[in-house]
Amino acid sequence: MNRLFIECTRTAHSQLHTGIQRFVRRTLHHAQEIARACGNLTVTPVVIDGNRFMRLSALAPHPHENPREPVAPVEQTEIDFLPGDRLLMIDAAWHLDAWPALHAAHAQGVRIHFVWHDLIPLLHPEFFDAHVSTRFSHYLSQALEHADGIVAVSRTVRDQLAEHIASTMPARQGKLRLGWNHPGSDLLDDEMRSSKPSIRAKLTGMTSAMPHTPLLLSVSTLEPRKNHALLLDMCEQAWADGLALRLCIVGKAGWKVESLLERLAHHPEKERQLFVWHDLTDHELDYCYRHASCLVYPSLTEGFGLPIAEAGWMGLPVILSDTPIHREVGGPLASYFDLAQPQQLLQLIAKMCSAENVFDPRWPETGRFHGWRQSTEKLLQQIIPESFCQGAN
Repeated sequence: MNRLFIECTRTAHSQLHTGIQRFVRRTLHHAQEIARACGNLTVTPVVIDGNRFMRLSALAPHPHENPREPVAPVEQTEIDFLPGDRLLMIDAAWHLDAWPALHAAHAQGVRIHFVWHDLIPLLHPEFFDAHVSTRFSHYLSQALEHADGIVAVSRTVRDQLAEHIASTMPARQGKLRLGWNHPGSDLLDDEMRSSKPSIRAKLTGMTSAMPHTPLLLSVSTLEPRKNHALLLDMCEQAWADGLALRLCIVGKAGWKVESLLERLAHHPEKERQLFVWHDLTDHELDYCYRHASCLVYPSLTEGFGLPIAEAGWMGLPVILSDTPIHREVGGPLASYFDLAQPQQLLQLIAKMCSAENVFDPRWPETGRFHGWRQSTEKLLQQIIPESFCQGAN
């Protein structure tokens, strides 16, 4: 019997439900389903507790999820690792002092693998508080030194890791296995969508206000690199030009965006043509995707860009800043604007408002996006190829 332990400390102990936490929850759920079908694999959630790992009886659902089954109290017990066990680090463990526990597990013969979400704190420290970039850099250097394998969430991040290893740790080139695997795209699977909770009075009139005007959707944590200020600037210019459109911004309030939050809170178009939500459930976010005209994603840098994939899964057109990672995720048929020429974004918005054909109807191409089940299967194939069963469906 092969044993895989999936680390989920920050997801289990915080109330966060942004991209990484959603990645952790969906990957764990499908990995456990696949393991039950295989019969030769167990998958267990674990958390870091000082210099040891503790087994969780379950990962409790976030309040913004729709629980798949009744929630039982979560029990936590100590683990006796065995040589050959595998530990998969998929959470944001750089926020923790993770390495005492990781070194102890490694000394017991555990093979340690990582999912790497991005290198943004290293490559763009200006977007974070100094201590975050310092912690991240230490965590990364230790991972590159001791990991048995790393699977990045995109080719772009895989290539960035390879370049970093070549320049800082050339002795590890060829010894550390690097792979990549795109996350899943289905925000709600069929089981989750089967329940139909009330949708907060249709999001307090957002879809009934000016129902025949375009609705632009922005989905991401509010933080500097997400570039919400540019999107708001362009929409304000469109409104000043007499264009009728609605902007819906969905995302948790993050860091270094105090002026943006103040601007949004007191905006003259708030609840008229501007709608801002910091606390939507997964079903409410799904509702936004299904009633939007397009997703606008002007981010300066990403590791993947989960909302692009979620929009594509639902057939929602996208307007993206023209960056390498967005080209990888969105492909050649998505609509792009040059960050150095923000008026291009305004021009795309204006064309959409005038009912011009902005979007390529062939997007997304067949096979560009896949669900969390398939994504998790591909991830497990890279972690435990000798025991993974192809026929588990």
